[in-house]
Amino acid sequence: MLSAKDEWVVTSDAPQERFYYTPSIIRASDNSLIVSCDIGGAVEHEKDYQPFPESAQKMVCRIYVRAPKSTIFGHTASLPMCHGRLFSLKGRLYIIGHNGQVQLAFSDDSGKTWSPLIQLTESKGWHASACNVWRTSERLYFCMERRADSSILGWNVAGLAPHVLSVGLTDDLTNPKSWKISNSFTFSDLFANPRFEYFGLPFMATGYRWPALTFVAKGKVLKSSPMGWLEGNVFQITDPEHVWFDPNGRTFHILLRCNTAGVGYGAILKVVEDENFDLYTELVRAPSGEPLVFLPLPGGHNKFFLLYDEATQTYWLASTQPIDSMRRVDHLRDKRFGLPNNERNRLVLYFSRNCVDWIFAGPIAIGEREQHSRNYPSMIIDGNDLLIVSRAGTDQAKDGQYNDAIMLHRIPRFRDLIY
Repeated sequence: MLSAKDEWVVTSDAPQERFYYTPSIIRASDNSLIVSCDIGGAVEHEKDYQPFPESAQKMVCRIYVRAPKSTIFGHTASLPMCHGRLFSLKGRLYIIGHNGQVQLAFSDDSGKTWSPLIQLTESKGWHASACNVWRTSERLYFCMERRADSSILGWNVAGLAPHVLSVGLTDDLTNPKSWKISNSFTFSDLFANPRFEYFGLPFMATGYRWPALTFVAKGKVLKSSPMGWLEGNVFQITDPEHVWFDPNGRTFHILLRCNTAGVGYGAILKVVEDENFDLYTELVRAPSGEPLVFLPLPGGHNKFFLLYDEATQTYWLASTQPIDSMRRVDHLRDKRFGLPNNERNRLVLYFSRNCVDWIFAGPIAIGEREQHSRNYPSMIIDGNDLLIVSRAGTDQAKDGQYNDAIMLHRIPRFRDLIY
């Protein structure tokens, strides 16, 4: 049985007005533990707050550091960006995120101070989350999305185009010319009218380019947005016996969160790299030759995190577990946010040898009430343990979406969970 140890990283001083989102975590070279996260809502007073261009978002990325012998996370910096993910290279800490443009910052003192933001792109409208960073012997790979079609109404994940960004391990990461960005296409480019016979997708009725009203009562107006994808994690197939294995090591896959207004599905794309490290996005093909976009994935309806453990050649997945997605919309419990598939208070762990067949390892954290969210995970391997940070909610949280805290979960000896 999985036995996670939990602690709070930070809680909001105004839980109905200021909310925490998108945590990321890393261990620094001096053994400090660094957590980044967004603070949103009423943040005009925040240091480094500035409205994001072409966006109504109000967020600031905060950095929290726990020194090696401390038990407390201290707020050390605020950056005018959001959706940041932490990573390290050659002893230097980096964070990559966006504020309309893709932005990078670095720290040479274990997260205490940070450089000014460095803009890596010229095109606007970028989006992301704190998903994984894939590392090879030569390069680093990230997935971020760009708002390529802004004409779709509602939660416009149908208009997002997933891109893979890569940079060499010996390159100057602060030089925009060091970075390669794949071509891409949007969900709406693929599906002119996404209706799939016998699959029940989309699960709730919606329009192709506009949301469909599903419920108006009890002070709530609920709509089902068009289908789409977002928040991709990059991975490679490492098993030579896998049907998608590339012996040249030039094929990468993106596993994406998929909005179907239901549960149980993610989306998958393929990116192929040439000898110049240029990247080209393609559809995955099943062994039959048929194009494959939707992939059964536990928790694929919400933000998940994919991590590869080289020691056991095993993929680990932290994701949201639904147990109440079939509840009638007019019978949703108080503090549930959005449609029935948006239940967010159970965070669980899976493992896999092939990124298709997922084996349940156990619960990471379970909130007792709807507002006790444990969602949007990011994780690292820390010796023999897994460290997982998540958005979290206390009794004072507004609901399951607007979280008032960030929580840290430790899973000791996680490799022992393999069976």
